[in-house]
Amino acid sequence: MTARRIAVYGDVDLNYIDGSSIWLVSLCSVLSRLPEVEVDLLLKAPLRRDVLSRELPASVRLHEPPSRRTPQAVAAALRELDEVEPFDVFIVRGRQIASFLVDQDDIRHRLWAYLTDVPQNPDQLGHENERELRKILSGASRVLCQTEDMRAWFAWLVPECDRKLLLLPPMVPDDAFRPHSRPWLQNGLRLLYAGKFAPDWGFVEVVDRVKALREAGMQVTLVVAGDKIHDPPDNPDFASSVRRALADPVVDWRGGLSRSAVFDLLDEADLAVSVRTSALDDSRELSTKLLEYAAAGVPVVANRTRAHIELFGADYPFLVGGFEELPSVLRAAGESPDLLGWASKTVREVAADYSYAAAARALERALREAPPAHHRGATVPRLLVAGHDLKFIQPLVEGWVAEGYDVSIDKWAGHNCHDRRGSIRLLEESDLVVCEWLLGNAEFYANHAHRAPVVVRLHRMEIDTEWPRRLPIDKVEKVVVVAPHVRCRLLEDLGYPEEKVVVIPNGVDVCTYARPKLPGAEFTLGMLGYLPRLKRLDRAIRLLRMLREHDPRYHLVVKGRAPEELDWVWNNPDERSYYQALRREIAEDPELAMAVTFEASGSDVPSWFRKVGYVLSPSDVESFHLAIVEGIASGAVPIVWHREGADELVDERWIHATTEAAADWILDHAAERETEARLAADFVSDRYSLSIVRDAWSEVISSALRAQKSGEATMASPASPPFDRLTASDILPRLKSLVPDLSGRRLNEPFRYRDGSPSEADREATRALAGGRFQPTPLLPPVEMAPPPAWEQNPFDNRTWDFSRHSLEWLEPVVRAAVVDKFARDLAVSIVTDWIEANSRPPGVTPYVWNDHTAAIRARVILFMLHVFDRHELWKDSERDLIVASLVQHGAFLADPNHYRPRSNHGLEMDASLLALALAMPGIRYSGQWQKVAEERIDEYLRAKYSRRFVHLEQSPAYHLFVTIRLASVLRFLEANEFPVPARLARVVAGAVAVWPYIRRPDGSAPMIGDTSAFPKPKDFEETHHRLLGRRPSSIAPEDRLNPRSDGSTAFVDVESGYALYSDHSPSPERKADRRTFHVAVKCNTFESPHYHHDAGSFVVWWEGLEWIIDPGYYSMEEHTVERQFMRSARAHNVVIVDGADFGFRPFRVVDVFRRPSGDGLEMEHDLGSVVHRRRVVVNPVARRIEIRDRLESVDGRSHQVTQLLHLHPKLEVVARDGRIEARAGERTLSVIRAGDRRPEILRGDDRDGQPAAWYSPDYLVREPSWLLRWTETVEHRLDMTLLLAFDRESG
Repeated sequence: MTARRIAVYGDVDLNYIDGSSIWLVSLCSVLSRLPEVEVDLLLKAPLRRDVLSRELPASVRLHEPPSRRTPQAVAAALRELDEVEPFDVFIVRGRQIASFLVDQDDIRHRLWAYLTDVPQNPDQLGHENERELRKILSGASRVLCQTEDMRAWFAWLVPECDRKLLLLPPMVPDDAFRPHSRPWLQNGLRLLYAGKFAPDWGFVEVVDRVKALREAGMQVTLVVAGDKIHDPPDNPDFASSVRRALADPVVDWRGGLSRSAVFDLLDEADLAVSVRTSALDDSRELSTKLLEYAAAGVPVVANRTRAHIELFGADYPFLVGGFEELPSVLRAAGESPDLLGWASKTVREVAADYSYAAAARALERALREAPPAHHRGATVPRLLVAGHDLKFIQPLVEGWVAEGYDVSIDKWAGHNCHDRRGSIRLLEESDLVVCEWLLGNAEFYANHAHRAPVVVRLHRMEIDTEWPRRLPIDKVEKVVVVAPHVRCRLLEDLGYPEEKVVVIPNGVDVCTYARPKLPGAEFTLGMLGYLPRLKRLDRAIRLLRMLREHDPRYHLVVKGRAPEELDWVWNNPDERSYYQALRREIAEDPELAMAVTFEASGSDVPSWFRKVGYVLSPSDVESFHLAIVEGIASGAVPIVWHREGADELVDERWIHATTEAAADWILDHAAERETEARLAADFVSDRYSLSIVRDAWSEVISSALRAQKSGEATMASPASPPFDRLTASDILPRLKSLVPDLSGRRLNEPFRYRDGSPSEADREATRALAGGRFQPTPLLPPVEMAPPPAWEQNPFDNRTWDFSRHSLEWLEPVVRAAVVDKFARDLAVSIVTDWIEANSRPPGVTPYVWNDHTAAIRARVILFMLHVFDRHELWKDSERDLIVASLVQHGAFLADPNHYRPRSNHGLEMDASLLALALAMPGIRYSGQWQKVAEERIDEYLRAKYSRRFVHLEQSPAYHLFVTIRLASVLRFLEANEFPVPARLARVVAGAVAVWPYIRRPDGSAPMIGDTSAFPKPKDFEETHHRLLGRRPSSIAPEDRLNPRSDGSTAFVDVESGYALYSDHSPSPERKADRRTFHVAVKCNTFESPHYHHDAGSFVVWWEGLEWIIDPGYYSMEEHTVERQFMRSARAHNVVIVDGADFGFRPFRVVDVFRRPSGDGLEMEHDLGSVVHRRRVVVNPVARRIEIRDRLESVDGRSHQVTQLLHLHPKLEVVARDGRIEARAGERTLSVIRAGDRRPEILRGDDRDGQPAAWYSPDYLVREPSWLLRWTETVEHRLDMTLLLAFDRESG
């Protein structure tokens, strides 16, 4: 399934537990299970407690509620989120908000409305309620119905909405399905009531009956969970009566409990109580709580309603006709453990259909059919759909609107009758025309659409008219046909070019047709549409006669327009006589007359198909026959008579040569009808689902639009030539033609570099360079080299030195000094000129001359020089021309896909420089194309390289910082110079800035995970903090629903990026650097990235200015060195190794994220091939306690060596004492306690074989020996290992 973004809003307060809030949490939980689905939840009220919100998956993004609780404010908040990154679907609960949103043109086509707070029978409807309900049902894209009864009610009220009604029954979480282990009636009869306290919920009445049973001597207790007490104005005594009932000795009130805590209570219960007042007997809803009881195998006492009888069966013993029957039912339960056991099995079987897994399957099917919002937030393509009959294309049109296309309709009055002036006006405003039917509309638009491409859809009937022969096929982009045999006729009979004709079948929204069949469907034949006589209704009637000879229960239902309703049918003598004869045949046979039902045409087709077990296609001729595909999707078995193209539509097993063969097949396969129906439904879903058809159409439309834009782009901005054909010396002779406007744009602020007067540091750097002291990177010492430097030499044989030299970034201070120093001016010009003359001819004197990253940095240095020299008029003679020529060459390199790595950090550097160059030098002929390329590639990078919580996906906190600063510089450049700012760029920078305080350690440094050194140093913190947090405050800061505890500790878990971070303080953008706190970082994911280490499941601990449990750092980027290879290996991290091997990219997942009184944590599973490793980490930051539980299971039946590693900081003093290991730093002590009697090896530096075992690299090319605790054991079947880490002020 294509990735989907879902916005969810419920008119529900998650601070209270009731059915509505449970539904909201369940929906988000189910959606988050689906692959490639992102869920954003807009809250109704601020979270004051986490009794329910803690159950939301970590992947669900929470957004603070709007300041006002009005539909207008909610819509504005949703729209603000949508404008930044478009949603594919908005799911909302509540009539008021749904009613408002269906009036919003930019939302209603993506709106899924879940309605329960609506009148549920005609007596309650009223004019105003009916008007509002009709508006929602007609305007929303989908309407989610809790029960089939609710769906039938909506379809009856508005038949036109039947195709958009989707069943979404109550959702029961997986952990509710658990065995009921407690013996029945162990301590008398224990009852459970869980939920809110409302007048119609019957709580007080239940307590009165239970109290009477207790007084009569029965051992009975009512356990109660819940704290939401209604206080209705029309019943002022209700709340106090509830409180009195809760205080009664027969009640064991547990207060407001989380959903999972209620599940735990179920194991103590023998029977649950869900008896309501008679006012709710006619409700079309089903209680989620009732199904949760059932999932746990706890029988439930409920009202004897039609819905409950259908759910549990008429023989279910615990249904009551009212509160007066409750005592006798409870007495019977209290006397019969066997009755409770039988009922437990019954309810558990019922609940299986309401699991999260079942809901996920239904929602995944529905989302697959939902069109993605491709074109929102971008330039919106304008489509024009033209034709006289648009019913077949209407589902596609609705999808195009939802995708974000601007769709106009040109409704023709007939095959060649239309408002010519109106058609011309619509054409002038359109980017593409879709002609439905190949008739006069296709000829007209092919001849008049000189700019917009034309796509025509042909069904079949048009082939026998004049129009396909009159169509100027060379002026048409594509002709779409619905079946292969139709395509063959166009190619063979009319000679259409093969490349012009594509087959795209009709599509069906399979999820709305899949509904349970009504009783008797197995004997019902259905025929949808029976005009004209080519549809062969006579065959259907003959088939019915044959079947009734064997079983009189068979009957035929026919739905569609009557012959009198269509003049072209009724006025044709042959047609009229055919139908008159059939009517006489039916009327003259009383039994046949009772077995054939004709029903009017209507929009309630999905509901109508519930009665149909066999869908018929007896036609002589069909192009596709959508009706039979709809019937198959509903669960009906297809019966198709042989004709041309039938074998293209369905499998041969359902195609029959004669009516007799069809009758025999039905009778022979009657027992397998449901199996055949499932096979056919799968067949249709795999071939004709609306999503498949829509994707095929999208490709046709997109390719046509791309061809159109390509033609326009060629005229407006020529394509950049290949880089290797464009050197600075080649450009100079034709500079005027390549750069018609040489002046450039005067910028308020250059890209990346500080503008203004030179500092003393700038002057000092210039003097050092002029004096022959050359240091292109501070990571390596300076060398003696007079300017300009020797471009081919590499005295350190180090790629960082070579890279830095050719980047020219070291020239920045000289360029600034040129403003006041003529010598600096001449020095800058001579160095850049010398570099261009020596290196512009690729590949250059070393591999780093035309390297992606090097060229990106060098382009912005030269661009900065152009900016400074232009502003201060420092150029002499033709110096500037060579600089501009070099920028043209650099732009061609940066834009060339042959030198670009998508979704890489180096690629981002290229895109940033290319964008700055295109905007600063609009006079270059290629600048328009360069700008577009850069913006599109940056957008792709942002989508791919940041998690949903705005954490950079490099598995290195340092790179989150580096890249975010780079992006912030792009944003600053755009804003300072008043260029348009891409919404996604602004959003990602704001989110990444807001999340940084969660990632960094309290002193401002980054946790040493992946390629991260001890950077930034604490002294650099204020500057880094300012550079990042100088951004505007983010309204989408990743508010962590686990934060904060009452003790101030916090947990931030982002599984997607691989970080779980725990601290004893609450980080915030305003908090200053602090060295006196406790911080734990756990690596909880692994995937390939340039700067990852083999560290899945590893962790580091920082306490009061020192990293006690360490990551090794990265040493250097020279992959061939022993140090680098060790630093990246699993041996250098706090993990478990099996048989001495590195991990590679073995399957790794987070099993659980939790918050417990004992601490926060998570559980991870790592499939190491022969062994499966589970690691559970529990962190209590305030107590400074960490528990690591490792479980390893051999899955190949062999024994394996297991090595558990713990790396400690070099500055610690490590000793073994009293069966534990102590590590000390002054008065502070870390105690390492391991269950069992196994003692670790204590190593420092190299292993006994001379190989690295414990090394630490706090900075580039720096390494020092650290400490390693290493335990080695053997796992044969299963091995459990537990480590306790205790950080204290003093030993003991």
